[in-house]
Amino acid sequence: NITEQSDADAMEDALRASLFLAMYMNGKSIEEVGFTDEGIQPSDRPGQEIPFIIPKGKSWEITKTTLPGRTPVNYPSPQFNYPEIWMQITALKSRSNLECRQMILGTPVLDKELPYLPMMILAVDGNDGHAIITEISADSPDLADNQVVDLALKIINMGYRPSRIFVQDERTQALLRDFCQKTGITMQRVSRLKHLQEAWESLSNHLSRQKKFDA
Repeated sequence: NITEQSDADAMEDALRASLFLAMYMNGKSIEEVGFTDEGIQPSDRPGQEIPFIIPKGKSWEITKTTLPGRTPVNYPSPQFNYPEIWMQITALKSRSNLECRQMILGTPVLDKELPYLPMMILAVDGNDGHAIITEISADSPDLADNQVVDLALKIINMGYRPSRIFVQDERTQALLRDFCQKTGITMQRVSRLKHLQEAWESLSNHLSRQKKFDA
């Protein structure tokens, strides 16, 4: 649902610019316009020149603009300073593994002030497919710390600790780095999380059906 006029205006501009580009490209190659088969590749170095579509009267025109260098992203990496919790985890028998990822739900929560996209940690046991979902909440200064603590408590409730946690992205790796160090759990970066992807698709379908039912 579009609740802000500025969002509607931006979407209308994007659609009109797309229609202009579709007509402009008729009979032209993408190289003539300034695009490449590889698309626009982000670069650490500034000065990359790309096509830039801007309004001109009641129509549009294609100009050029330069991009700044890539801005490093610093993800939250909370310190897990809860000895009473990590001591309970280290005392558990080590078994199985977990596939973990911090997820951003695609369905916004309509808050009284501003809508927001809720976040959570999804973890799936690689042996039996058991899923753990931390509390779903809005982004905040305490979110990272609270999510890791919630995950730790749910691991204690399982009655065993994973010998290894697999992560796929830098955000989750930063989030769980200190937690894994304190609890003696090995963290490993992988290119694919098969069991977690299946659980995420199932959860997304469930949330989509629930939204339609509530509507």
